[in-house]
Amino acid sequence: MKIKSVLLATFVSSLAFCSSLRAVIIDNINGALAPSGYTWGANEVGFQYTPGFSYSLDGVLTNFGYTDGRSVGLEIHASSPTGTLLASTSFVAGSGWTGGYFSSVSLSGGSTYYIDFTNVTGLGANIVNGGTITPYYWGVNNGYPNFYAGFGGLLKFDSGSSVPEAGETLVLLAGACAALVCVGRKLRTKA
Repeated sequence: MKIKSVLLATFVSSLAFCSSLRAVIIDNINGALAPSGYTWGANEVGFQYTPGFSYSLDGVLTNFGYTDGRSVGLEIHASSPTGTLLASTSFVAGSGWTGGYFSSVSLSGGSTYYIDFTNVTGLGANIVNGGTITPYYWGVNNGYPNFYAGFGGLLKFDSGSSVPEAGETLVLLAGACAALVCVGRKLRTKA
């Protein structure tokens, strides 16, 4: 009876352990590189993004290099920086990779989108020297963005899909097997 209780407790605890899920970074632009060290002089910057495949976007991460802990706006636009607003949120820009999350937006592979950040004057520029060159703009002059294409953006795209860690799956399976063994022994004892 004591072994059955232990095995059942193992199964229940494995379910609780597996409840911690991680988000999936489904795509990135220069995700393994460090920021350039420049500082943004404009209040608004945006990066052109054309995904190579269709997926549901739930968040965007970036790396400003250095920040002052302020709230930064994040917008996703279709076609152009002034195109249809698909999603918006804000987040506190911290050190390293930080970003914002929003309700799912369906992105179509091959279509162009703009990932816009606002309230960035004085923050470290979330661009790199080298890497994948990303057309981007900074500031808006008479309603038209000032485009530039000499640097690469620092962006990671979160699909919002959650998957258990590999170790969590093994613990869950071990707990399930232990519970089945207990049930099987109990049924054989009654028969």
